[in-house]
Amino acid sequence: MTQITIQGKQFEVSSPYVAGPWTLTEGEAHTLNQTRHENVRNNFAKKVKEWNGTDDLQAQVSKYDEEYEFGVRGEGGGTSRDPVEVEARGLARAAIKAKLKEMNQTADAKAVNGAVEALLASAKGERFREAAKNRVAEKQRIAEQEKSGMENILASINAPSEAPAAAA
Repeated sequence: MTQITIQGKQFEVSSPYVAGPWTLTEGEAHTLNQTRHENVRNNFAKKVKEWNGTDDLQAQVSKYDEEYEFGVRGEGGGTSRDPVEVEARGLARAAIKAKLKEMNQTADAKAVNGAVEALLASAKGERFREAAKNRVAEKQRIAEQEKSGMENILASINAPSEAPAAAA
Protein backbone atom coordinates (compact mmCIF):
# COMPACT_ATOMS: atom_id res chain seq x y z
CA MET A 1 0.00 0.00 0.00
CA THR A 2 1.10 3.57 -0.73
CA GLN A 3 -0.03 6.71 1.05
CA ILE A 4 -1.14 9.61 -1.12
CA THR A 5 -2.33 13.06 -0.13
CA ILE A 6 -5.66 14.38 -1.39
CA GLN A 7 -6.49 17.93 -0.31
CA GLY A 8 -4.11 17.65 2.67
CA LYS A 9 -5.49 14.32 3.93
CA GLN A 10 -3.64 10.98 3.75
CA PHE A 11 -5.18 7.91 2.06
CA GLU A 12 -3.84 4.44 1.34
CA VAL A 13 -4.03 3.05 -2.20
CA SER A 14 -2.57 -0.03 -3.80
CA SER A 15 0.42 -0.13 -6.15
CA PRO A 16 -0.50 -3.14 -8.26
CA TYR A 17 2.18 -2.75 -10.92
CA VAL A 18 5.44 -4.54 -10.21
CA ALA A 19 8.60 -4.89 -12.21
CA GLY A 20 9.38 -8.22 -13.79
CA PRO A 21 11.33 -9.54 -16.75
CA TRP A 22 8.12 -10.58 -18.52
CA THR A 23 6.24 -7.29 -18.48
CA LEU A 24 7.56 -4.08 -16.93
CA THR A 25 10.87 -2.51 -16.05
CA GLU A 26 11.28 -0.87 -12.65
CA GLY A 27 10.84 2.56 -14.27
CA GLU A 28 7.70 1.52 -16.13
CA ALA A 29 6.16 0.07 -12.98
CA HIS A 30 7.00 3.25 -11.06
CA THR A 31 5.52 5.44 -13.82
CA LEU A 32 2.31 3.42 -14.04
CA ASN A 33 1.87 3.42 -10.26
CA GLN A 34 2.60 7.15 -10.06
CA THR A 35 0.08 7.89 -12.83
CA ARG A 36 -2.48 5.68 -11.15
CA HIS A 37 -1.98 7.50 -7.83
CA GLU A 38 -2.33 10.86 -9.56
CA ASN A 39 -5.56 9.71 -11.24
CA VAL A 40 -7.02 8.57 -7.92
CA ARG A 41 -5.91 11.85 -6.31
CA ASN A 42 -7.42 13.95 -9.10
CA ASN A 43 -10.66 12.00 -9.16
CA PHE A 44 -11.16 12.38 -5.40
CA ALA A 45 -9.89 15.95 -4.86
CA LYS A 46 -13.34 17.54 -5.09
CA LYS A 47 -14.95 14.98 -2.78
CA VAL A 48 -12.20 15.42 -0.17
CA LYS A 49 -12.35 19.20 -0.43
CA GLU A 50 -16.11 19.12 0.19
CA TRP A 51 -15.85 16.46 2.93
CA ASN A 52 -18.10 17.19 5.91
CA GLY A 53 -16.33 14.83 8.32
CA THR A 54 -19.09 12.21 8.43
CA ASP A 55 -18.21 9.92 5.52
CA ASP A 56 -15.43 7.34 5.75
CA LEU A 57 -13.27 8.72 2.98
CA GLN A 58 -10.63 5.99 3.28
CA ALA A 59 -13.31 3.37 2.62
CA GLN A 60 -14.49 5.29 -0.46
CA VAL A 61 -10.93 5.76 -1.76
CA SER A 62 -10.19 2.07 -1.12
CA LYS A 63 -13.32 0.98 -3.02
CA TYR A 64 -12.48 3.28 -5.93
CA ASP A 65 -8.86 2.09 -5.84
CA GLU A 66 -9.96 -1.55 -5.90
CA GLU A 67 -12.22 -1.01 -8.93
CA TYR A 68 -9.94 1.44 -10.78
CA GLU A 69 -8.98 0.58 -14.36
CA PHE A 70 -6.73 2.66 -16.60
CA GLY A 71 -8.55 4.26 -19.50
CA VAL A 72 -12.04 3.59 -18.12
CA ARG A 73 -13.92 6.71 -17.17
CA GLY A 74 -16.04 6.66 -14.07
CA GLU A 75 -19.67 7.64 -14.09
CA GLY A 76 -20.73 11.24 -13.79
CA GLY A 77 -18.69 13.31 -16.13
CA GLY A 78 -15.50 13.20 -18.02
CA THR A 79 -15.13 14.04 -21.62
CA SER A 80 -16.75 12.30 -24.54
CA ARG A 81 -14.67 10.16 -26.85
CA ASP A 82 -17.24 10.50 -29.62
CA PRO A 83 -15.46 12.58 -32.28
CA VAL A 84 -18.68 14.38 -33.29
CA GLU A 85 -19.43 15.36 -29.70
CA VAL A 86 -15.82 16.47 -29.14
CA GLU A 87 -15.97 18.60 -32.28
CA ALA A 88 -19.39 20.04 -31.31
CA ARG A 89 -17.99 21.04 -27.91
CA GLY A 90 -15.03 22.69 -29.60
CA LEU A 91 -17.29 24.63 -31.94
CA ALA A 92 -19.57 25.70 -29.08
CA ARG A 93 -16.56 26.73 -26.97
CA ALA A 94 -15.15 28.79 -29.85
CA ALA A 95 -18.52 30.49 -30.40
CA ILE A 96 -18.85 31.33 -26.70
CA LYS A 97 -15.32 32.72 -26.49
CA ALA A 98 -15.87 34.79 -29.65
CA LYS A 99 -19.09 36.23 -28.20
CA LEU A 100 -17.35 37.04 -24.90
CA LYS A 101 -14.56 38.79 -26.82
CA GLU A 102 -17.11 40.72 -28.87
CA MET A 103 -18.75 41.86 -25.62
CA ASN A 104 -15.34 42.69 -24.06
CA GLN A 105 -15.99 40.18 -21.29
CA THR A 106 -14.02 37.31 -19.85
CA ALA A 107 -15.02 34.12 -18.06
CA ASP A 108 -13.14 31.40 -16.24
CA ALA A 109 -12.98 27.86 -17.59
CA LYS A 110 -15.76 26.64 -15.30
CA ALA A 111 -18.14 29.33 -16.57
CA VAL A 112 -17.22 28.64 -20.20
CA ASN A 113 -17.72 24.89 -19.69
CA GLY A 114 -21.11 25.58 -18.14
CA ALA A 115 -22.05 27.77 -21.08
CA VAL A 116 -20.91 25.03 -23.50
CA GLU A 117 -23.15 22.51 -21.71
CA ALA A 118 -26.10 24.92 -21.77
CA LEU A 119 -25.58 25.80 -25.43
CA LEU A 120 -25.37 22.15 -26.51
CA ALA A 121 -28.45 21.30 -24.44
CA SER A 122 -30.45 24.11 -26.10
CA ALA A 123 -32.15 23.98 -29.48
CA LYS A 124 -29.00 25.49 -31.02
CA GLY A 125 -27.02 22.46 -29.90
CA GLU A 126 -28.25 20.44 -32.86
CA ARG A 127 -26.77 23.00 -35.29
CA PHE A 128 -23.38 22.62 -33.61
CA ARG A 129 -23.64 18.82 -33.78
CA GLU A 130 -24.60 18.94 -37.48
CA ALA A 131 -21.61 21.18 -38.26
CA ALA A 132 -19.42 18.86 -36.17
CA LYS A 133 -20.71 15.80 -38.08
CA ASN A 134 -19.74 17.47 -41.36
CA ARG A 135 -16.28 18.40 -40.08
CA VAL A 136 -15.57 14.91 -38.74
CA ALA A 137 -16.73 13.34 -42.02
CA GLU A 138 -14.46 15.72 -43.97
CA LYS A 139 -11.46 14.91 -41.73
CA GLN A 140 -12.09 11.19 -42.19
CA ARG A 141 -12.42 11.62 -45.98
CA ILE A 142 -9.12 13.54 -46.15
CA ALA A 143 -7.34 11.00 -43.95
CA GLU A 144 -8.59 8.14 -46.12
CA GLN A 145 -7.42 9.87 -49.32
CA GLU A 146 -4.00 10.58 -47.88
CA LYS A 147 -3.31 7.06 -46.56
CA SER A 148 -1.77 5.82 -49.81
CA GLY A 149 0.71 8.66 -49.98
CA MET A 150 1.70 8.11 -46.38
CA GLU A 151 2.70 4.49 -46.97
CA ASN A 152 5.68 5.61 -49.08
CA ILE A 153 6.67 8.24 -46.53
CA LEU A 154 6.44 5.81 -43.63
CA ALA A 155 8.36 3.17 -45.55
CA SER A 156 11.21 5.63 -46.08
CA ILE A 157 11.24 6.45 -42.36
CA ASN A 158 11.56 2.79 -41.41
CA ALA A 159 14.06 1.93 -44.14
CA PRO A 160 17.67 1.59 -42.97
CA SER A 161 19.67 4.61 -44.02
CA GLU A 162 22.64 4.05 -46.25
CA ALA A 163 25.80 5.48 -44.79
CA PRO A 164 27.98 7.29 -47.31
CA ALA A 165 31.00 5.27 -48.36
CA ALA A 166 34.26 6.42 -46.81
CA ALA A 167 36.77 7.94 -49.20
CA ALA A 168 39.79 5.68 -49.79
